[in-house]
Amino acid sequence: MDANTEAIVRLCFARQLGLADDALEGEGRVAVVRDDLLMTLRLWRTVVVVAPADLQRGLAELDDRAVTDPSALLARSGGGRLLGEAQLSVAVDFDSHPELRRLEIEPDPGAAVALERRCPPDDVTEVGLSEMEQVFVHAAPDGTPLAGSGHSAWAGLVADIGVLTAPDARRGGLGRLLAGIAVNDALDSGLVPVWRARRGSAVSERLAQRLGFVPFGAQTTVAVPGR
Repeated sequence: MDANTEAIVRLCFARQLGLADDALEGEGRVAVVRDDLLMTLRLWRTVVVVAPADLQRGLAELDDRAVTDPSALLARSGGGRLLGEAQLSVAVDFDSHPELRRLEIEPDPGAAVALERRCPPDDVTEVGLSEMEQVFVHAAPDGTPLAGSGHSAWAGLVADIGVLTAPDARRGGLGRLLAGIAVNDALDSGLVPVWRARRGSAVSERLAQRLGFVPFGAQTTVAVPGR
């Protein structure tokens, strides 16, 4: 991965967290006090620990491996609940799959909502397709939405990529094609595509690999009770 892409990703997360632009440029540990959030973020060899002030001391005693472990975070959260754990990957190259230009798509948020109605609620919540700034939906000849993808910009630098496929349209490669469309659109817009794969989701991780995404970090978020 080139140094410029890494610098853009680091800058993006610094701005997302309300830090100085150069706050995440170096390696090591960065502590960020937030009363409403307990999160660890690993960016290459930089580990960001976001937590209320009263939890920061205990977290500082953990090494970088332990502080990104969900079990360790939960043990120090005072009864917290795991919200999510994801592997983070980045892409720098356009997807050149030959079928991309032949696939008919609708850049319609309404079609994304219709697709979500055909998918399991957990998948809908995880992807958040209809809430993305750019969406692309492919439908069957009768108008039934089959798969969709999209992206939203973070700090005007990075594109968070998402893809959603109806259960009856899975395993046919549609999700891979729609994801490629979102990646290419993000790159055309001058954004760096980032993929978040829920930890343990082999399907999502394989799809990211096929699209050329390269892992660079991880994110773990815990809901802190009473915050």
